[in-house]
Amino acid sequence: EVWMMGIKITGAGFAVGSTKIENEKIAFNCGVTVESILDKTGISSRFYLADHESLLDIASIATNRAIDSSDKTSWSLVICATYAHDVIFPSLSSRVANRLKLSVD
Repeated sequence: EVWMMGIKITGAGFAVGSTKIENEKIAFNCGVTVESILDKTGISSRFYLADHESLLDIASIATNRAIDSSDKTSWSLVICATYAHDVIFPSLSSRVANRLKLSVD
């Protein structure tokens, strides 16, 4: 649990795509060495969505993980943040809430 300015964070979750890309592929495509990528970024691999996955899929997984790790008796807000999106409207958070059947009582 973390308290900030009267807000209590009781759970967190994340998910990544199932396709793992190692630096070797990136280095080959960019004409650089694997070591230079690691030295400059600290990244040795990254994950992409597979063809059968959507941002909504992994956001829903992350949200379920956050809910599962939370104090389920007192939460009233689920925040969904991303820097990418499948569609502009409706928002990812409203689509996740709809998929997971989260509602305000």
